[in-house]
Amino acid sequence: MNILECYGVGTVTMDKDVNTNEIQVNIKSLFPEADGATETAIDQQTVTTQSPTGDTKSSTTLQGNTVSAVWMPVNTNRITSPDVRVGSKVVVYKFQGQNTFRWTYFGMDGTLRLETIIWAFSASPNVNENSPLNSDNYYMLLLSTHQKKIQLITGQGNGEPTNYVIELNTGTGQFSIVDGEDNIISLNSMEHSFSYSNQEKSFINIQKKNIALSCEDQLILKATNKILMQCKELSLKAENSINVETKTTNWKSPKFNLEGDVIHKGNYDQTGNYTMKGESNFTGGFTQSGGKGSASGGWTIDGVSYGGHTHTNGNDGKPTGTVIGIK
Repeated sequence: MNILECYGVGTVTMDKDVNTNEIQVNIKSLFPEADGATETAIDQQTVTTQSPTGDTKSSTTLQGNTVSAVWMPVNTNRITSPDVRVGSKVVVYKFQGQNTFRWTYFGMDGTLRLETIIWAFSASPNVNENSPLNSDNYYMLLLSTHQKKIQLITGQGNGEPTNYVIELNTGTGQFSIVDGEDNIISLNSMEHSFSYSNQEKSFINIQKKNIALSCEDQLILKATNKILMQCKELSLKAENSINVETKTTNWKSPKFNLEGDVIHKGNYDQTGNYTMKGESNFTGGFTQSGGKGSASGGWTIDGVSYGGHTHTNGNDGKPTGTVIGIK
């Protein structure tokens, strides 16, 4: 069994690159003559040697103040090394019989600026030492202040019905959830937008002052008590039919346009003028008061056909209800 030796706390002398686990570190126990500088330095030194015959010989050598060390993850699910910088404190180790120095982060010391961290959590009963590090075998969490985002990825290695990718992008101001079933939830903070869509083409979108709803089959609005709609203009378009069932219907509008066939059953009470072009079929009573009711195109009431005519309310001297223009 290898023995792990600790060489103490060292000082990082170069900013670590994001894509590497190797650093340059100054260790006091190895470089006691160092003057305390925390940057990598290479000095030129002259070494003088003496031969057995008494002759002296001088040679020039280069000597550094650091050693290379590779990150050693200890008791962690973290798979990326800390992004240490010049001046960061690390603990340096080496296994006996090996030449590679290894390091672990000593702790938060205010030297870090930006970080990219990836954690991996085993998520499959079939994981072994040869298993690839991907979402099929692990749940993975990325937190990167370099990329300005946080991302969680799950897989289906343990029989999960679907997988998820959850991302918070602080660089663009967006949050999204995507699963393996093509459900997509998206929040765009800067555009004041929220949306949901699925593979069946159902869609909900809130975009600043606008809201859009769309689906391929059926849209239902239901309330036990009341549904209120208020707007300046309301357009209804149905390809086949519009059906309304109610005990009482109150219309208050200066102008109301209907296009297509309208079928009405039951009593019809009207106050005010009523103008109609085309045919109208009524079953049940028809009562009108106030103003004139005129029709061009004829009436059919109780099976009896009438030509174009006008009902009056008696203000023109004729009896109320007189039918003018009967054919």
